[in-house]
Amino acid sequence: MPAAPLELIGKKVWVAGHSGMVGSAICRRLEAACVELLCGGSAELDLRRQADVEAWVEAHKPDFIFMAAGTVGGIIAINLGHEFVHKDAKLENWMGGLLLASVTYAGFKVEHVRGHHVHVSTPGDASSSRYDQSVYQFLPRAFKHNFLNAWKLEKQYLERKGKKNLSAANELIWWYAISALFTLAFGLAFGWMGVLFFLAQSFVAAFTLEVINYIEHYGLHRRVNDKGRYERVTPAHSWNSNYLLTNLALFQLQRHSDHHAYAKRRYQVLRHYEESPQLPGGYAAMYVLALVPPLWKRIMNPRVEAYYEGELDQLFRDGRRVNNIV
Repeated sequence: MPAAPLELIGKKVWVAGHSGMVGSAICRRLEAACVELLCGGSAELDLRRQADVEAWVEAHKPDFIFMAAGTVGGIIAINLGHEFVHKDAKLENWMGGLLLASVTYAGFKVEHVRGHHVHVSTPGDASSSRYDQSVYQFLPRAFKHNFLNAWKLEKQYLERKGKKNLSAANELIWWYAISALFTLAFGLAFGWMGVLFFLAQSFVAAFTLEVINYIEHYGLHRRVNDKGRYERVTPAHSWNSNYLLTNLALFQLQRHSDHHAYAKRRYQVLRHYEESPQLPGGYAAMYVLALVPPLWKRIMNPRVEAYYEGELDQLFRDGRRVNNIV
């Protein structure tokens, strides 16, 4: 019999959202761990009604609560939002913005397409992590730069169109207004706990997205050609991962090399490049690994060094170089 984590043996454990993909997996694990499992179904308990939830908790007195409701929603919002914002069709593009607004990260719609995909794997891209940089060094700059750069890029775009920045033409104003409406709706429906939940799930979604960004381009760089421009983006500038289960769950996002080389290609037909730098595991495993920098560097640094054998000095650069010459 496998040992239960957190000393759960013999305890009452409530899994909120037990019928979902994540919740059902938690329940199966707990069933084998000698716990008293509490799973209030929708007919018995409406999670949208705070008073009912408080009464149910008071009646059953669970020792531990696993909140699995809405976990998959964050994955879908980020992944499908990412897929849609790359498409030209207005319906798909707007749907991408709406999904990202549902996790209060709509700036990603602008910065990712006009910023990250233009400057990927260069020192100027805050979403491309540098060699030997920990995820905790990476995240503050990524959050700050990507939010501010989205507004900067949108302003530049509107100026080229002869339109004012602070106007109805600025799509970021609309998307963040929708995020505010989501926040208001949660507050009206569930009180301050609803607002807290909405903001918390938004933070988790944004945090997860940026950790994945950290993984996808760790230590990779584009050289500068004789004309002083960065070389064209190729499958060599993103880490590839061809593990079946996480690819299915994440809409082929792990075939990131092909996505960056051909950004408008739909996820169903993204290709695996054997010659691209390869991650040693799927995103689920690499995500956990990234949160422990010593382990991450022990596993990933040798792979980066092997991929760039003969030009290791470029891994520490913070400006343009051509053929290893500053």
